[in-house]
Amino acid sequence: MIIIAGAVIGGMYAVGSLLVNVFVARENLTYAGGMVEIFTGMAKYFGISETLVGRLVGIVLFIAIFGSMMMWTSAPVKIHFSEIPKGVYGQKTTELNKHGVPVRAAWWQFAFVFVMLVVNGFGSESVQQMMNTAINLTAGTAMLPPIFIMVAYFVFRWKHDDTPREFRMGSRKFGMGVVSVLITIFVVSMTASAFPPGVDLMKAFFINVCMTAVFSALAWWWISRFEAKQVRNKAALTEQ
Repeated sequence: MIIIAGAVIGGMYAVGSLLVNVFVARENLTYAGGMVEIFTGMAKYFGISETLVGRLVGIVLFIAIFGSMMMWTSAPVKIHFSEIPKGVYGQKTTELNKHGVPVRAAWWQFAFVFVMLVVNGFGSESVQQMMNTAINLTAGTAMLPPIFIMVAYFVFRWKHDDTPREFRMGSRKFGMGVVSVLITIFVVSMTASAFPPGVDLMKAFFINVCMTAVFSALAWWWISRFEAKQVRNKAALTEQ
């Protein structure tokens, strides 16, 4: 039932998104106000007050974005620091408050995001360009974790398919085939979001590719440093 409900909801979203976009031409939409423009265009077509619909959409978007900000401010930090091995970061950085949130890490996240937004804002000629850069960068980086997970699943089905488990998605070849298609789709989508049409390719490459590579390399270096330290500590204990 859960799968059926998810499929129905996804289908309703897809159909609704297609239908609501027929009222405004694509070239008349902007990143900054596309959602409002779509619904005010629909209101104009049906003879409804555009001002009323625009304000209603604005209120709904404000509530949705505010809730998303609250969730994305606390959830990623909590998940990140609950999954990584103890000792990767300092004790004070990972210290939790009574709500289970690493406060210092959350402030570090806020500072980093704030600086990135300021740099993006001053480096953009308009709100439209700033939103374009932010959306493309977010879309590109958001696809990295699923790609890593799917690649790991592919390797798992390839080399460790005999591992006992409660659920198995078809045969070995079927599972590898399905995840291969998904990996291809995600890679193409990530590439398209990294190099959208109508943008400076060098700037897009620097922001969407180089910056992602730099942060990924820093993360790799940090965890490798921790693993090397663990090996040294284990060797020291063995010698004793």
